[in-house]
Amino acid sequence: MFSTTKKVFVNQKEISLTKTEFLILEYFMKNRAISCSREKILTGVWGYDFDGEEKIVDVYINSLRKKMDTESKYIHTIRGFGYIFQYKEDWK
Repeated sequence: MFSTTKKVFVNQKEISLTKTEFLILEYFMKNRAISCSREKILTGVWGYDFDGEEKIVDVYINSLRKKMDTESKYIHTIRGFGYIFQYKEDWK
């Protein structure tokens, strides 16, 4: 992921993301291996003035997962809480 050029590569292949998908991925990478609630993601990506449903996070996560579909799953669900972004070497 290159924040300055807004380009994302998975397995050396560039993938196209929307602005919001990119911001969520960037947020996850800055908070790698840290459990993030939906509320925390909303605040970190949309800001404090977001006036919508927390479930919008789930919609974007689903889209990101589809676009980043690889054998190594990066975005993991923490049931009843939110999500965590981990690289394979973080799994322990």
